[in-house]
Amino acid sequence: MSSSSETTSGFARNTIMFSLLTVASRLTGVLRTMTFGAVLGAGHLSDAYFLADSLPFLLFEVVIGGLLTAVFLPLLVKEQETHGKSSSQAWRAANLLLGSIGVLLCIMSVLVVIFSPALIDMQTMFAHKEGLDEYRSLSVNYLRWLAPEILLFGISSIFMAILNSHGKFAITAAAPIFNNLFMIGTLLAYSFGLYSAKYIAVGSTLGVAVQALVMIPSLLKIKMPIRPIIDFKDPLFQFVKSVAPAIMMLSLANLIATVVRVNLLSPIEGGVTAYKFCFQLIMMPYGIIAVSIITVLVPTLSRQSANNDYRAFGMTLSMGFRITFCIMMPIMILTYMLPYPIIQLLFERGKFTPAETAFTAAFLKMYSLTILPYALLMLLTKSFFAARNTSIPTSLNICGAGINIGLGILLVSFMGAPGVALSSGITYATTTVLGLYLLRKFVISFDWKQLIQTMAKSICAALIMSLVIFTTISFFPQANDIAIIHTGISSDIRMPAFDRSGNIVELESQSDMDRFYPLIASEDFATTPTLDADSKYVIAFAPPTHTTTTIALVPPKDKSIFKSFGNEQSVVENLNLRLSESKTTSGLLRRTWCMIRIANNVQCNNIIFVPHGKSIDTGLVHGINFYAFVRILIATVLGLLTYIIAGYAFRMHEVDYLLRKFKRS
Repeated sequence: MSSSSETTSGFARNTIMFSLLTVASRLTGVLRTMTFGAVLGAGHLSDAYFLADSLPFLLFEVVIGGLLTAVFLPLLVKEQETHGKSSSQAWRAANLLLGSIGVLLCIMSVLVVIFSPALIDMQTMFAHKEGLDEYRSLSVNYLRWLAPEILLFGISSIFMAILNSHGKFAITAAAPIFNNLFMIGTLLAYSFGLYSAKYIAVGSTLGVAVQALVMIPSLLKIKMPIRPIIDFKDPLFQFVKSVAPAIMMLSLANLIATVVRVNLLSPIEGGVTAYKFCFQLIMMPYGIIAVSIITVLVPTLSRQSANNDYRAFGMTLSMGFRITFCIMMPIMILTYMLPYPIIQLLFERGKFTPAETAFTAAFLKMYSLTILPYALLMLLTKSFFAARNTSIPTSLNICGAGINIGLGILLVSFMGAPGVALSSGITYATTTVLGLYLLRKFVISFDWKQLIQTMAKSICAALIMSLVIFTTISFFPQANDIAIIHTGISSDIRMPAFDRSGNIVELESQSDMDRFYPLIASEDFATTPTLDADSKYVIAFAPPTHTTTTIALVPPKDKSIFKSFGNEQSVVENLNLRLSESKTTSGLLRRTWCMIRIANNVQCNNIIFVPHGKSIDTGLVHGINFYAFVRILIATVLGLLTYIIAGYAFRMHEVDYLLRKFKRS
């Protein structure tokens, strides 16, 4: 076998191994998020944790992360190319980054521990929910244990860059897997009562430490002398002064946008958790597909830019845009149309209740609209960097942060938490269009006609795909046997203050409704609901505490989906409603209430009132929800087949190109 063949074969093996490990890393990341949902649910405790958990990486990016990627690591590569990868000069540069950046991040970690209360207050300025002081205190406690992650993120990033530059890709792709598995073990140990909640944060920090430590044997294998050097006057750092302001402005804009987003979500119980979970899901297709496309194209774009061959640059970028658009479009459509079964399949177990499924699914539905524009924007941003243009992506990011903040504040007042998700989608789409317009300034050969044609064909194919998915899921309807009609505080109904239990009233006729509803309705709910022959109404009055109300229901036995899996027993489901605290006035309780419509073919077994802060635990291992799985599987298969067939019919050449590439691989 020739040397060239061996090199090609080795490259192919490395590429396959890297891709498989990347997929494994993403899958264990989703499994980690699923475990979080099962163990913590999506309420007070999880919100407090994720509020603190987001800060270390965010602060790392603001202080040094952007500079590390855009400036320091390219300087390290330059030293390797000039003097050799294993030269003393290259190792000195690596240890200089390790020592100097390590000191900066260590100082930052200590400052975060000291100023944890102020940092948490900064993210909850607009929060006025029940138990806010306890919520903040819990987040502060978590953040102090999570602060060392800032240093560990920096060390891990430098280790990965050094190993990648020496062609050691497998361990850098596998390292996050160890982190995820360690965190999953930490959560399971907590669920079995082995330690208190604060040690979840300790486990998270130790997981990042494990991620860095597993790379040390590979560093020793390439004979790196790990001797950190601290010298901020070294000539290697002089170049930083010219580019640092732009990078820092970009990071600061992201920080401000993130702080505003968290402030908008923190007053909504479960809002921060829903964002965290949905972000992880959206990053799955981006990390596996879009990042692969970007990783392949950017070296080619950089080489073409270095040779001032902007005609080839434009053709390469146009091809990348078309392929990314064609792949990410059907993924976005599937996620938008199947948010409920996706969340139900992945998360609804343990302390993650059906009410939290509905809430998170509503957020995912809007957040799915970021899948396509975010992938295009990242490709565009990397292309500008490849062309040695930092001003345009910096300006785009700052502009996008402003749009996101304004839209978020506007939409959250109308839509609640999903408004924050929608604002992100609109922002990414707007900045992508603006970036493409600015691209015309120096890339004259960009194939705009073919891009527009491909986009139009892809959108038409996606519309046909949407109709097929809609028709498919209509045969597997979501459980609509129960629906929340209204919630409020009763005005003309009083109960003795010594009555500490919750109560229910069932309305079986329209005359009952006409007599009873005016007693509880406010001006906001002036119209009396009309009973029909297929449903009944239940009004639940909460006890005098902040509670989660769980209504246990038995669905009808004639649901074909359950019979098809041989389950002849009744399936018990829970609808969970959060009711705020009832008020006591002059010795009488003004009960918080909610009205629920229940189909007549569903038996309402009981209503359980659980104190606020304590979740209904359905068991950590709930198994697979086959109904949700079947809905997703059938809709996905039929939807993708429709998209591919429509693509062929519309002569969308990118579909044929992708299928040929897939067949060869």
